[in-house]
Amino acid sequence: MLNKINNNNELTKQDIVSLLKITSKSELEELYKMANLVTKKLGNCNVKKVATLMFSNNCTANCLYCSLRKSNEKLKRYRLTSEQIIKALGHLDPSQFDCLLLEIGEDRHYKIQEIIDLINHSYKYLKDKTFAVSIGERPELEYKILKDTGINFCHLRHKTSDPILYRNLHPDMKYSNRIKSVWSLKRLGFNVGSGVMIGVPGQTLESLANDILMLKTLDIDFIDFVQYSPHPDTPLAKKFYRAGGYFAPAIGYFDIKEMICKMTAITRIVNEKADILVNTDFTNRIQDELHLSCGANVRILNLTNVQLRKNFEDPGEK
Repeated sequence: MLNKINNNNELTKQDIVSLLKITSKSELEELYKMANLVTKKLGNCNVKKVATLMFSNNCTANCLYCSLRKSNEKLKRYRLTSEQIIKALGHLDPSQFDCLLLEIGEDRHYKIQEIIDLINHSYKYLKDKTFAVSIGERPELEYKILKDTGINFCHLRHKTSDPILYRNLHPDMKYSNRIKSVWSLKRLGFNVGSGVMIGVPGQTLESLANDILMLKTLDIDFIDFVQYSPHPDTPLAKKFYRAGGYFAPAIGYFDIKEMICKMTAITRIVNEKADILVNTDFTNRIQDELHLSCGANVRILNLTNVQLRKNFEDPGEK
């Protein structure tokens, strides 16, 4: 299978499944080396830095894995004002990042014009930076209004390419609406960011392979992989604890961190030109460098105030 990559042959779904099954250390090292060579060949070897500012932890959705779900009454909610956003940016050295991502979940409190005003306030402070937004599912007309203001980068993670798995994790959302929203962004000419959550119960190697192929089909410009880790205030975590503190996807047990590295490498080979971020709970430099050596080329800098970050961050999606 590695020879097929060397011969520049297009990978099929079954090819990708075979690569995801690799356990040999030497073969994994070879796979990562191939991915890294693709990154360097395309001039993506300069690591990009994206700063994220999460300006609300309110959400209308009830996703089973997410601590921000509307039914979580334990979470202290907040919404930042323009003044608070500017204050947060004031603590930042602009030389430390290339792009600022302003993000929320499915928070309908913010009308599209309010979001545009927040962006404009931020733009006045950081005129030479690229701006991106992540505002959840919106009508195409609202995305168009956003595009017409000059915003060219919008992020909307689709989570999984498996409709059944999506429905099981998002009881009050529709898979078709999610994919439709991503297509709307592409149709309007945005640079689109999207990504996949890895390690959720019910996930299979086949669905992970489809995730990689869908990212290519959707022509995603910025890809992120998110590690699932149970949050105690979610229904999925309660199932986790009832199972004795550990459960596995339908395909059986696998090392999630290693799987993320495999997904990164294969995605780099299949979707060569995309920027790839790995957003996990890795905290040491060695792991960070491992991701950058197997195809990733983006680092994240979280600007959200430490106290607010505690309210916003979802350990179910690190």
